[in-house]
Amino acid sequence: MAKASRARRGLLRWLSATTTPVFLLDARRVVLFFNQGCEQLTGWSAGDVIGKTCDFATVSDPEDDASVTGRICPPERVFSGEPFHVKRRMLHRDGSASLKLLHFFPIAESDGDPPRILGVITDAANLPQDDLPLHAKDGDLHAELSALQDELRGRYGTDTIIGAAASVERVRRQIEAAARTEVCVLIEGEAGSGREHVARSIHAASDQRLRAFIPVDCELLPAFELKRLIRRLIDEEGHEGGPPNFQPGTLLLKQPGALPRELQQTLADFYASGDSRRRRLRLIAAATKVPPREEMIDEYYFLLTEMTIELPPLRNREADIDVLAQFFLEQTNRHAERQANGFSPDVLAEFRRYNWPGNVAELKAVVEEARAACTTAQIGLHDLPFRFRTGIEAQGVGPSLVPEPIDLEAVLSEVEADHIRWALRIAKDNKAHAARLLGLTRPRLYRRMEALGIAD
Repeated sequence: MAKASRARRGLLRWLSATTTPVFLLDARRVVLFFNQGCEQLTGWSAGDVIGKTCDFATVSDPEDDASVTGRICPPERVFSGEPFHVKRRMLHRDGSASLKLLHFFPIAESDGDPPRILGVITDAANLPQDDLPLHAKDGDLHAELSALQDELRGRYGTDTIIGAAASVERVRRQIEAAARTEVCVLIEGEAGSGREHVARSIHAASDQRLRAFIPVDCELLPAFELKRLIRRLIDEEGHEGGPPNFQPGTLLLKQPGALPRELQQTLADFYASGDSRRRRLRLIAAATKVPPREEMIDEYYFLLTEMTIELPPLRNREADIDVLAQFFLEQTNRHAERQANGFSPDVLAEFRRYNWPGNVAELKAVVEEARAACTTAQIGLHDLPFRFRTGIEAQGVGPSLVPEPIDLEAVLSEVEADHIRWALRIAKDNKAHAARLLGLTRPRLYRRMEALGIAD
């Protein structure tokens, strides 16, 4: 017994000191062991990580310990006794990342007991594809999302504008440019496309990030409330002193075309009076489309449209739907006892087939409802909410019939001929009378009758 105990202690010391990253989780996904190799790979000490719960969620902030625990979290199938191997990008605390191969091995102390999970991390960057374990070759939305968020945080300092479409990349560049300036930004996009999220991203990346972000809906608030609020915001003396987060930093006007003209003039005068005003209160506007110019005074219109960001509808971003759905799913995993790992292929196919009239906001709501209904690790068709299924069915009815092209010139000629015949009939073939009925001169009537082939 003593010899066995010494052997276990020796093995534990060896595992602790080895440079090969090794970790151990219990059945509740709590980290029990995190060796020196893991510390070197991640920059986090064992004391920082042991005792933390691993959630199946991608976090790309290297200062958040969830950037480590989320990446060593195994899929639910491992807790059912199935070994699993997967490629993942491991993030170091200094912000660097490296591609690794994670091996998860379920270890049960006795039959019927929930297993503990032994994890071993090896290098995958130079491993030939044919030498990878089967699961590591499979498409992995979790790994794809992790790589994308790491890249976005490295390039733009934010990882929440998800997507690889060229239109989304343009939005990210525009957010980056807007954050470095003080010009007014107008964000244009359909309902649910993420207008306020983009506005908050600009605010978070700007010099105003420590101050308050204030959204104001110009359609919902009555005129007297809008007047009171805007006058308070532009009152310089009212905001001196106090902590920065109690001071206004960015004003977001939703549906700015609905702002009363008196207040349009107030804002135009305020921002025309000097750059210091722009530095103190940043102005961003958001609308489903650029308001018609005739609805606004000129100074206000040109103020709002100094810079415009157009958000693409989700139906034009089919290639982004899978990873967006995974992003929303993993957000629901944070601090949740039950974890969901992904979607069945049938669900993802339905997501790509749907037109998403409510855009990204609708996708988020559908994923959250499906996650709440799901009792397994993978969301299936039966978990999708009723409103989504009926939306798919309604969409399947098909579009309205497309009208056949018409020959407009022939139609107009036929209409003209019918009117001339009517006038001749009423005038009993008296050409002068018929011409007066049609508002024509008699020579003009004769020429039109000849052109249309109407017998005299």
